[in-house]
Amino acid sequence: RPLLGRRNTALKPSSFQRHHLLDSEVSLVFYPDAERDNEGDDLSLLVLDHTLRASDSLSFRSWIALDPNDGFSDERMDNSVRAEVIPGLFSATLGDVSADSLDAAPDSNFVYGLLSFYPHEKWRAQLYWARNIQSEKDSEFSLTIGRVFHRYALFFEYSFDAGEDDNQTFSVNFRPIGFAGGGPRSWSRW
Repeated sequence: RPLLGRRNTALKPSSFQRHHLLDSEVSLVFYPDAERDNEGDDLSLLVLDHTLRASDSLSFRSWIALDPNDGFSDERMDNSVRAEVIPGLFSATLGDVSADSLDAAPDSNFVYGLLSFYPHEKWRAQLYWARNIQSEKDSEFSLTIGRVFHRYALFFEYSFDAGEDDNQTFSVNFRPIGFAGGGPRSWSRW
């Protein structure tokens, strides 16, 4: 008899595994009425988002925004490396964000770190820190704690933005679980 036909029988986990070596996403928005929608530009920024997974515990990500209205000049880049230090429990991300647009402030280059701790499939915690490279000052700090329920997740976040007049915020966010993808690993990067 099939397993689903029996009561009180544990389902066996599938032994099938798949590995994504490279995930890529490209996005571009066309504006039908450029004067109304986007200050005269016919196109939005061209966003290239690539993640290379060298192994289950190591990945590299590059997020690049190019301006097709200005000869595809690079507007913003975010490059990072993520490692699962203790698989299934603790991961660390180190990255660099830089903006090269003409309207960007001269202090638009930041290095950041993200520590993710997931002791249980229902709980997540993240600690984020960013430092301004030019001014050599801390720019942002945030702590997020998340609780995953059956069909939704609840997040509590405290953020201190030293780069903008020492703003402090506390927020509570609610998200349906379907937006995070399937499985417990999908919550390792929210």
